[in-house]
Amino acid sequence: MRLDDLKEQPLKLRTLDEITDDTDDRFRAVGYVPFLPAFRCRRVLITMDVGEEIKAAGKAEFDSEGDAKDGEVLGRYALYLLREMPPRVLGAGMGLDLKAPGIAAMVKQYKDAIRGVEVTRDGKTITATAKAKVDFAPLLKHIAEELPIRQDANNLKQIGLALHMHHDAMGYFPAAICDAAGKPLLSWRVAILPYIEEGPLYREFRLDEPWDSPHNKKLLSKMPKIYTSPIGKAEEPDATFYQVLTGPNTLFPRLNDKPRFTTITDGTSNTFLVVEGGKSVPWTKPEDVVIPAMGKLPKFGSQFPRFFHVVMADGSVRRIKRDADEETLRLAIDPSDGNVIDFDKLKP
Repeated sequence: MRLDDLKEQPLKLRTLDEITDDTDDRFRAVGYVPFLPAFRCRRVLITMDVGEEIKAAGKAEFDSEGDAKDGEVLGRYALYLLREMPPRVLGAGMGLDLKAPGIAAMVKQYKDAIRGVEVTRDGKTITATAKAKVDFAPLLKHIAEELPIRQDANNLKQIGLALHMHHDAMGYFPAAICDAAGKPLLSWRVAILPYIEEGPLYREFRLDEPWDSPHNKKLLSKMPKIYTSPIGKAEEPDATFYQVLTGPNTLFPRLNDKPRFTTITDGTSNTFLVVEGGKSVPWTKPEDVVIPAMGKLPKFGSQFPRFFHVVMADGSVRRIKRDADEETLRLAIDPSDGNVIDFDKLKP
Protein backbone atom coordinates (compact mmCIF):
# COMPACT_ATOMS: atom_id res chain seq x y z
CA MET A 1 0.00 0.00 0.00
CA ARG A 2 1.42 3.39 -0.98
CA LEU A 3 1.58 6.40 1.33
CA ASP A 4 -0.73 8.32 -1.04
CA ASP A 5 -3.32 5.54 -0.67
CA LEU A 6 -3.11 5.80 3.11
CA LYS A 7 -3.84 9.53 2.97
CA GLU A 8 -7.17 8.80 1.34
CA GLN A 9 -8.28 6.19 3.87
CA PRO A 10 -11.03 7.32 6.26
CA LEU A 11 -9.67 7.63 9.79
CA LYS A 12 -11.72 8.91 12.71
CA LEU A 13 -9.77 8.42 15.92
CA ARG A 14 -11.22 9.88 19.10
CA THR A 15 -9.09 8.56 21.98
CA LEU A 16 -5.49 7.72 22.70
CA ASP A 17 -6.52 4.10 23.27
CA GLU A 18 -7.69 3.87 19.68
CA ILE A 19 -4.26 4.96 18.53
CA THR A 20 -2.15 2.77 20.78
CA ASP A 21 -4.39 -0.29 20.40
CA ASP A 22 -5.29 -0.07 16.72
CA THR A 23 -6.92 -3.21 15.34
CA ASP A 24 -6.84 -2.35 11.64
CA ASP A 25 -4.12 -4.66 10.28
CA ARG A 26 -3.92 -2.75 7.01
CA PHE A 27 -2.63 0.36 8.75
CA ARG A 28 -0.82 -1.27 11.67
CA ALA A 29 1.40 -3.27 9.32
CA VAL A 30 2.57 -0.10 7.59
CA GLY A 31 2.90 1.87 10.83
CA TYR A 32 1.32 5.14 9.67
CA VAL A 33 -1.95 5.06 11.60
CA PRO A 34 -1.07 7.33 14.55
CA PHE A 35 0.43 9.93 12.22
CA LEU A 36 -2.17 10.11 9.45
CA PRO A 37 -3.87 13.24 10.86
CA ALA A 38 -0.62 15.14 10.33
CA PHE A 39 -1.02 14.64 6.57
CA ARG A 40 -4.33 16.52 6.69
CA CYS A 41 -2.97 19.56 8.48
CA ARG A 42 -3.01 22.67 6.27
CA ARG A 43 -0.78 24.98 8.28
CA VAL A 44 1.46 24.78 11.36
CA LEU A 45 3.02 27.70 13.22
CA ILE A 46 5.49 27.18 16.10
CA THR A 47 7.13 29.91 18.19
CA MET A 48 9.67 29.55 20.98
CA ASP A 49 11.28 31.90 23.47
CA VAL A 50 14.41 30.51 25.12
CA GLY A 51 15.66 32.24 28.24
CA GLU A 52 15.80 31.30 31.89
CA GLU A 53 12.39 29.78 31.20
CA ILE A 54 11.51 28.07 27.93
CA LYS A 55 8.19 29.21 26.45
CA ALA A 56 6.70 27.63 23.35
CA ALA A 57 3.43 27.86 21.46
CA GLY A 58 2.10 25.96 18.48
CA LYS A 59 -0.96 26.27 16.25
CA ALA A 60 -2.21 23.74 13.69
CA GLU A 61 -5.08 24.36 11.25
CA PHE A 62 -7.13 21.62 9.55
CA ASP A 63 -9.75 21.48 6.79
CA SER A 64 -12.47 20.07 9.02
CA GLU A 65 -13.36 19.73 12.67
CA GLY A 66 -13.18 15.94 12.35
CA ASP A 67 -9.58 16.13 11.17
CA ALA A 68 -8.84 18.60 13.95
CA LYS A 69 -10.19 16.14 16.52
CA ASP A 70 -7.91 13.42 15.11
CA GLY A 71 -5.06 15.92 15.16
CA GLU A 72 -5.70 16.65 18.81
CA VAL A 73 -5.38 12.96 19.66
CA LEU A 74 -2.21 12.77 17.58
CA GLY A 75 -0.82 15.79 19.44
CA ARG A 76 -1.45 14.18 22.81
CA TYR A 77 0.15 10.96 21.58
CA ALA A 78 3.19 12.94 20.42
CA LEU A 79 3.43 14.54 23.86
CA TYR A 80 3.38 11.08 25.42
CA LEU A 81 6.29 10.01 23.21
CA LEU A 82 8.14 13.25 23.92
CA ARG A 83 7.72 12.68 27.65
CA GLU A 84 8.73 9.01 27.75
CA MET A 85 11.27 8.41 24.99
CA PRO A 86 14.15 10.87 25.72
CA PRO A 87 14.72 9.55 29.27
CA ARG A 88 14.76 6.01 27.92
CA VAL A 89 17.33 7.02 25.30
CA LEU A 90 19.47 8.65 28.01
CA GLY A 91 19.27 5.48 30.08
CA ALA A 92 19.69 2.80 27.43
CA GLY A 93 21.66 4.71 24.81
CA MET A 94 24.02 6.76 27.00
CA GLY A 95 24.12 4.44 29.98
CA LEU A 96 23.01 7.10 32.46
CA ASP A 97 21.72 5.96 35.82
CA LEU A 98 18.21 7.44 35.82
CA LYS A 99 17.86 6.59 39.51
CA ALA A 100 20.85 8.72 40.52
CA PRO A 101 19.48 11.60 42.67
CA GLY A 102 20.54 14.44 40.38
CA ILE A 103 19.49 12.69 37.18
CA ALA A 104 16.18 11.52 38.67
CA ALA A 105 15.37 15.10 39.71
CA MET A 106 16.12 16.40 36.20
CA VAL A 107 14.03 13.67 34.53
CA LYS A 108 11.13 14.52 36.86
CA GLN A 109 11.41 18.20 35.95
CA TYR A 110 11.41 17.30 32.27
CA LYS A 111 8.39 15.00 32.51
CA ASP A 112 6.46 17.51 34.62
CA ALA A 113 7.17 20.16 32.00
CA ILE A 114 5.76 17.98 29.21
CA ARG A 115 2.72 17.11 31.32
CA GLY A 116 2.16 20.84 31.77
CA VAL A 117 1.66 21.44 28.04
CA GLU A 118 -1.88 22.74 27.46
CA VAL A 119 -3.62 21.52 24.30
CA THR A 120 -6.93 23.09 23.25
CA ARG A 121 -9.08 22.81 20.14
CA ASP A 122 -11.35 25.50 18.72
CA GLY A 123 -13.19 24.20 15.70
CA LYS A 124 -10.60 23.45 13.03
CA THR A 125 -7.66 24.85 15.00
CA ILE A 126 -5.51 23.21 17.66
CA THR A 127 -3.36 25.32 19.97
CA ALA A 128 -0.65 24.11 22.35
CA THR A 129 1.24 26.23 24.86
CA ALA A 130 4.06 25.27 27.17
CA LYS A 131 6.53 26.80 29.56
CA ALA A 132 9.23 25.03 31.50
CA LYS A 133 12.40 25.53 33.47
CA VAL A 134 14.59 22.46 33.44
CA ASP A 135 17.90 22.41 35.32
CA PHE A 136 20.42 20.55 33.17
CA ALA A 137 23.25 20.93 35.70
CA PRO A 138 22.81 17.41 37.17
CA LEU A 139 22.96 15.88 33.68
CA LEU A 140 26.05 17.86 32.73
CA LYS A 141 27.71 16.94 36.03
CA HIS A 142 26.90 13.27 35.51
CA ILE A 143 28.28 13.34 31.96
CA ALA A 144 31.47 15.04 33.18
CA GLU A 145 31.92 12.31 35.78
CA GLU A 146 31.10 9.56 33.28
CA LEU A 147 33.55 10.64 30.58
CA PRO A 148 36.76 9.52 32.37
CA ILE A 149 35.07 6.26 33.37
CA ARG A 150 34.22 5.53 29.75
CA GLN A 151 37.70 6.56 28.63
CA ASP A 152 39.27 4.22 31.16
CA ALA A 153 37.05 1.33 30.04
CA ASN A 154 37.82 2.10 26.39
CA ASN A 155 41.58 2.12 27.09
CA LEU A 156 41.31 -1.32 28.63
CA LYS A 157 39.06 -2.57 25.84
CA GLN A 158 41.70 -1.60 23.28
CA ILE A 159 44.46 -3.18 25.39
CA GLY A 160 42.47 -6.40 25.66
CA LEU A 161 41.93 -6.41 21.89
CA ALA A 162 45.66 -5.89 21.31
CA LEU A 163 46.51 -8.80 23.59
CA HIS A 164 44.12 -11.00 21.64
CA MET A 165 45.68 -9.87 18.36
CA HIS A 166 49.12 -10.72 19.75
CA HIS A 167 47.81 -14.16 20.73
CA ASP A 168 46.41 -14.66 17.22
CA ALA A 169 49.73 -13.69 15.65
CA MET A 170 52.18 -15.29 18.08
CA GLY A 171 50.13 -18.06 19.68
CA TYR A 172 50.36 -16.79 23.27
CA PHE A 173 49.71 -13.86 25.61
CA PRO A 174 52.86 -11.85 26.39
CA ALA A 175 53.89 -11.16 29.97
CA ALA A 176 57.24 -9.61 29.04
CA ILE A 177 59.87 -9.47 26.32
CA CYS A 178 62.72 -11.69 27.57
CA ASP A 179 66.27 -12.50 26.56
CA ALA A 180 67.45 -15.97 25.52
CA ALA A 181 67.87 -16.97 29.17
CA GLY A 182 64.32 -15.97 30.03
CA LYS A 183 65.23 -12.76 31.86
CA PRO A 184 62.47 -10.11 31.45
CA LEU A 185 63.76 -7.02 29.63
CA LEU A 186 60.69 -5.06 28.55
CA SER A 187 57.03 -5.14 29.52
CA TRP A 188 54.14 -6.70 27.64
CA ARG A 189 52.98 -3.14 27.07
CA VAL A 190 55.93 -2.77 24.70
CA ALA A 191 55.20 -6.15 23.09
CA ILE A 192 51.69 -5.11 22.00
CA LEU A 193 52.71 -1.73 20.54
CA PRO A 194 52.29 -2.99 16.94
CA TYR A 195 48.67 -3.89 17.78
CA ILE A 196 47.74 -0.44 19.15
CA GLU A 197 48.95 1.39 16.02
CA GLU A 198 52.34 2.15 17.56
CA GLY A 199 54.52 0.10 15.18
CA PRO A 200 57.07 2.90 14.60
CA LEU A 201 57.58 3.30 18.36
CA TYR A 202 57.99 -0.47 18.75
CA ARG A 203 60.76 -0.46 16.15
CA GLU A 204 62.65 2.20 18.11
CA PHE A 205 63.18 -0.19 21.02
CA ARG A 206 66.22 -2.41 21.29
CA LEU A 207 64.50 -5.61 22.27
CA ASP A 208 67.73 -7.25 23.47
CA GLU A 209 68.31 -4.51 26.05
CA PRO A 210 66.53 -3.93 29.37
CA TRP A 211 63.90 -1.24 29.78
CA ASP A 212 66.31 1.08 31.61
CA SER A 213 69.25 0.77 29.25
CA PRO A 214 70.57 4.18 28.08
CA HIS A 215 68.82 3.75 24.72
CA ASN A 216 65.47 2.29 25.86
CA LYS A 217 65.14 4.67 28.79
CA LYS A 218 64.93 7.58 26.35
CA LEU A 219 61.68 6.08 25.04
CA LEU A 220 59.88 6.24 28.38
CA SER A 221 58.61 9.71 27.59
CA LYS A 222 56.83 8.38 24.51
CA MET A 223 54.20 6.46 26.47
CA PRO A 224 51.12 5.93 24.27
CA LYS A 225 48.00 7.76 25.42
CA ILE A 226 46.15 4.45 25.76
CA TYR A 227 48.28 3.65 28.84
CA THR A 228 47.50 6.99 30.47
CA SER A 229 44.95 7.09 33.28
CA PRO A 230 42.05 9.53 32.63
CA ILE A 231 42.17 10.86 36.20
CA GLY A 232 44.50 8.74 38.35
CA LYS A 233 47.82 10.40 39.16
CA ALA A 234 50.82 8.12 38.63
CA GLU A 235 53.57 8.07 41.24
CA GLU A 236 56.10 9.06 38.60
CA PRO A 237 56.08 10.38 35.03
CA ASP A 238 55.48 7.94 32.18
CA ALA A 239 53.93 5.33 34.45
CA THR A 240 50.72 3.34 34.02
CA PHE A 241 48.19 1.61 36.24
CA TYR A 242 47.33 -1.05 33.62
CA GLN A 243 49.00 -4.31 34.60
CA VAL A 244 48.65 -8.08 34.37
CA LEU A 245 48.63 -10.37 37.41
CA THR A 246 51.67 -12.49 38.12
CA GLY A 247 52.56 -15.00 40.80
CA PRO A 248 51.26 -18.44 41.87
CA ASN A 249 47.76 -19.34 40.66
CA THR A 250 47.62 -16.52 38.09
CA LEU A 251 47.61 -16.49 34.31
CA PHE A 252 51.26 -15.36 34.40
CA PRO A 253 53.05 -17.30 37.19
CA ARG A 254 56.34 -15.90 35.84
CA LEU A 255 56.93 -12.97 33.52
CA ASN A 256 58.70 -15.22 31.02
CA ASP A 257 55.64 -17.48 30.72
CA LYS A 258 53.65 -17.60 27.49
CA PRO A 259 50.10 -18.67 28.42
CA ARG A 260 47.61 -19.67 25.77
CA PHE A 261 43.83 -19.85 25.70
CA THR A 262 44.14 -23.53 26.55
CA THR A 263 45.75 -22.49 29.84
CA ILE A 264 42.47 -20.90 30.93
CA THR A 265 40.45 -23.97 31.82
CA ASP A 266 37.99 -21.95 33.95
CA GLY A 267 36.89 -20.08 30.82
CA THR A 268 38.03 -16.76 29.41
CA SER A 269 34.94 -14.94 30.72
CA ASN A 270 35.83 -16.01 34.27
CA THR A 271 39.51 -14.99 34.35
CA PHE A 272 41.20 -11.60 34.84
CA LEU A 273 43.65 -10.64 32.08
CA VAL A 274 44.51 -6.99 32.86
CA VAL A 275 43.65 -4.93 35.94
CA GLU A 276 44.11 -1.41 37.26
CA GLY A 277 46.87 -1.72 39.82
CA GLY A 278 46.78 0.16 43.07
CA LYS A 279 50.10 1.78 42.21
CA SER A 280 51.60 2.75 38.88
CA VAL A 281 54.72 1.30 37.24
CA PRO A 282 56.95 2.63 34.42
CA TRP A 283 55.14 1.52 31.31
CA THR A 284 58.17 -0.15 29.68
CA LYS A 285 59.35 -1.89 32.86
CA PRO A 286 58.51 -5.62 33.16
CA GLU A 287 56.71 -5.07 36.44
CA ASP A 288 53.09 -5.95 37.23
CA VAL A 289 50.79 -6.76 40.14
CA VAL A 290 52.21 -9.64 42.16
CA ILE A 291 49.61 -11.94 43.75
CA PRO A 292 50.88 -13.79 46.81
CA ALA A 293 49.90 -17.43 47.23
CA MET A 294 48.59 -16.70 50.73
CA GLY A 295 47.59 -13.66 52.70
CA LYS A 296 46.06 -10.36 51.76
CA LEU A 297 45.75 -9.32 48.13
CA PRO A 298 47.45 -6.14 46.94
CA LYS A 299 45.37 -3.03 46.36
CA PHE A 300 43.54 -2.74 43.05
CA GLY A 301 42.28 0.46 41.47
CA SER A 302 43.34 4.03 42.01
CA GLN A 303 41.03 6.16 39.90
CA PHE A 304 37.45 5.71 40.96
CA PRO A 305 36.27 5.51 44.58
CA ARG A 306 33.76 2.68 44.27
CA PHE A 307 35.21 0.36 41.62
CA PHE A 308 38.08 -0.51 39.30
CA HIS A 309 38.05 -1.89 35.76
CA VAL A 310 39.43 -5.24 34.65
CA VAL A 311 39.83 -6.86 31.25
CA MET A 312 38.63 -10.44 31.27
CA ALA A 313 40.51 -12.99 29.17
CA ASP A 314 37.66 -12.94 26.64
CA GLY A 315 38.37 -9.23 26.02
CA SER A 316 35.32 -7.87 27.86
CA VAL A 317 35.68 -5.09 30.45
CA ARG A 318 34.05 -5.36 33.87
CA ARG A 319 33.61 -3.05 36.84
CA ILE A 320 34.74 -4.63 40.11
CA LYS A 321 33.94 -3.02 43.46
CA ARG A 322 36.93 -1.78 45.41
CA ASP A 323 35.99 -3.66 48.59
CA ALA A 324 35.20 -6.93 46.81
CA ASP A 325 35.43 -10.20 48.70
CA GLU A 326 39.03 -11.44 48.41
CA GLU A 327 38.03 -15.08 48.16
CA THR A 328 35.88 -14.34 45.12
CA LEU A 329 38.61 -12.17 43.63
CA ARG A 330 41.07 -15.05 43.86
CA LEU A 331 38.64 -17.26 41.93
CA ALA A 332 38.68 -14.73 39.09
CA ILE A 333 42.46 -14.38 39.26
CA ASP A 334 43.15 -18.13 39.07
CA PRO A 335 42.62 -19.38 35.49
CA SER A 336 42.28 -23.05 36.40
CA ASP A 337 40.89 -23.59 39.90
CA GLY A 338 37.68 -25.17 38.60
CA ASN A 339 35.40 -23.09 40.85
CA VAL A 340 32.27 -21.16 39.90
CA ILE A 341 32.47 -17.37 40.33
CA ASP A 342 29.55 -15.41 41.76
CA PHE A 343 30.07 -12.13 39.91
CA ASP A 344 27.24 -10.53 41.87
CA LYS A 345 29.69 -10.38 44.77
CA LEU A 346 32.07 -8.33 42.62
CA LYS A 347 29.60 -5.81 41.20
CA PRO A 348 29.95 -2.24 42.52
